[in-house]
Amino acid sequence: MNFLFPLPVRFVPQFLEPAAAAVLHQLPSLNSQGLANISWGVSQLPGRHPVLEQLAHALHAEAAPRLGSFSPQELGMIAVACERTPHCSPELLEALGTQLQQRAPQLADRDIATLLAGALAGCWLLR
Repeated sequence: MNFLFPLPVRFVPQFLEPAAAAVLHQLPSLNSQGLANISWGVSQLPGRHPVLEQLAHALHAEAAPRLGSFSPQELGMIAVACERTPHCSPELLEALGTQLQQRAPQLADRDIATLLAGALAGCWLLR
């Protein structure tokens, strides 16, 4: 059992497939806040289930070309979600690095700290 998720992980798949289908149906119409919130939420779920990984990658693929419209907080949420997603896409890592480079002068300390937490996914800050 996981402290944050009191049910044994074997019960998660019963919920995941319909929830993932609903998110994928709404994916094109999600705004930056929706993409960031759902990506972060998916990254908090326990275990490594194929449905979770597929959903995370679909969310990240949708988010990557739109990161320019994300708030600093939303960028941080996506960075943390990417750090917790196995094999985060190179496109999303590249887009996060670009946003950090372009926005660094306008970012608050907490925003930079959150983005740095996402650096664990790869060395995208050094590109």
